[in-house]
Amino acid sequence: MMLFSTTADADIFLEGSQNRKHFKTTEKSLPMYAHDEVIKGVVIISLKRGKTLEHQGLRIEIIGSIGKKYTETNDSQWDTNFLLVSRTIENAGIYVTDQTIPFQFLDVDKSYESYYGKNLKVKYVLRLTIEKNLSSNIIKETEIFVARFTSEPAVNSVVKVESGYEDAVQLELELSQLKYHCKDVLLGRIYFHIIRVRVFYVTLQIIRKEIIGNGKNVTNYSDVIGSYEILDGPVAKGDCIPLRVFLKSCKITPTYNNISNRASVKYYLNIFLKDEDGRSFSKQQEIIIWRNGKVIEREGIPLYKP
Repeated sequence: MMLFSTTADADIFLEGSQNRKHFKTTEKSLPMYAHDEVIKGVVIISLKRGKTLEHQGLRIEIIGSIGKKYTETNDSQWDTNFLLVSRTIENAGIYVTDQTIPFQFLDVDKSYESYYGKNLKVKYVLRLTIEKNLSSNIIKETEIFVARFTSEPAVNSVVKVESGYEDAVQLELELSQLKYHCKDVLLGRIYFHIIRVRVFYVTLQIIRKEIIGNGKNVTNYSDVIGSYEILDGPVAKGDCIPLRVFLKSCKITPTYNNISNRASVKYYLNIFLKDEDGRSFSKQQEIIIWRNGKVIEREGIPLYKP
């Protein structure tokens, strides 16, 4: 957002942003910062020809907000700020030449990772405000992406889940582990212990659930972000179907639990079966997703090149 002044324009430049890994949304490309990184840069004030700028002070803020992505009128709705840190970078005065003013945010707890989902957004914005007495303030905003990198889980056991319907189908889903990083490979298998109907179609789906609200006012949104046909033909008792899914292909994010007491994002595997009579059966199993910073290093794309 920019409110243009008749006397000056303002811009925010983040240090080293051109060499930093970027996160691409459907609308823009955002520089990525780790949750514990220092954010620093400069503010540039450009006076228009023959003009001066009298101001009552300059402040820059980092704002973290969460809200529903769309309202009934299809507009963005931001209803909660979970982070607001303000820095005064200039006291009141008069500018007669262009200005370059450094800023930095040290030890700011960016608790939640940025998220751009179908119904939910978590975003971070740097907002510059030039306060003026007799006219509108000059405001400039720039957005960043905050990532939370975590260590590999100390415990990550094999998962085995048995399920079925009536006495017609009894199967067991086995996963090599419960927790995966965003670019991991999911490995597992499906065993058919009982099969008394002619199953001709088996699909593995990855489902993202956005859970928005709290208490009694909770809304669940489900979206299939990956679908893989693993069987197209008859299956018999004793058959075993191997599973191998590259999570990177479905643009998965980490699991988010209780973002600012307002929302969560969870992921599930869904096994979907259909028999020759059109009857269907499905079984879901939650998986935990985490972001591994080492993946970026192995790909040779550091967060920041000094």
